Amino acid sequence: MSGLSGSGKSTVANHLAPQLNAIQIRSDAVRKHLAGISLQTKGDVSLYSTAMNDRYCWRSTIIKAAPAQHISLEIIHCQANLSTLRDRLWQGSGDISDTTVDLLEQQWQQAEVFTDQEKPYVMTLDTEMQNIPFVEIGEKIKCL
Repeated sequence: MSGLSGSGKSTVANHLAPQLNAIQIRSDAVRKHLAGISLQTKGDVSLYSTAMNDRYCWRSTIIKAAPAQHISLEIIHCQANLSTLRDRLWQGSGDISDTTVDLLEQQWQQAEVFTDQEKPYVMTLDTEMQNIPFVEIGEKIKCL
């Protein structure tokens, strides 16, 4: 899963994980675990720093290892326009995420494009769609 805060990564993963017999690992939970704080504790901006991202984002290593291990790989990139992302963060989700609209603005400005190595594995999903075709997406992933 990939996408800015509020893009729907958790929602999409919640729908796809049971269909794919997969587990969902929340990046917010991983960040808090690596920082040594409980899930209920409010984190600060350091949870979203480049250094923290580097501690858990090893996408290039996974991309290199997957074919050698005969593991299928798909990066689902969730996206929505900035005003939708802001609205979602203002509404809040009542979960463990500590993301703020200010952090979203920073993410928007610093967003990186996928590398040539990553692009073949990327499936972009517009999470502003009214009826996201989760069953079809899951079936496509199963066929990899």
